[in-house]
Amino acid sequence: MTWTNKAKDIQEKHMFVARWPGEDYSPELWTFQDVNADFEDHEDTEFIPLVITMEVGETLYEEESNLLLERVHASHSLGNKIPYEEEDSFEEV
Repeated sequence: MTWTNKAKDIQEKHMFVARWPGEDYSPELWTFQDVNADFEDHEDTEFIPLVITMEVGETLYEEESNLLLERVHASHSLGNKIPYEEEDSFEEV
């Protein structure tokens, strides 16, 4: 019996950057299990199915908790920094 694993056979892990727009919280890197744990008892039963179908680069906003989820490539779990948007800063000359 032989076992082989090919890269194309490996399913990409669902990874997300969680942000809270306008809040003073740092972005966090979440797995699908993190999202599911926070929203498994959520009133909106369509939220988790929407999260499951997200593609890399897509975002989903949950208004009640002011949560913005962005699906990112699984390589973020390997220690890559979480991308964040810096505010423009201008110097008066």
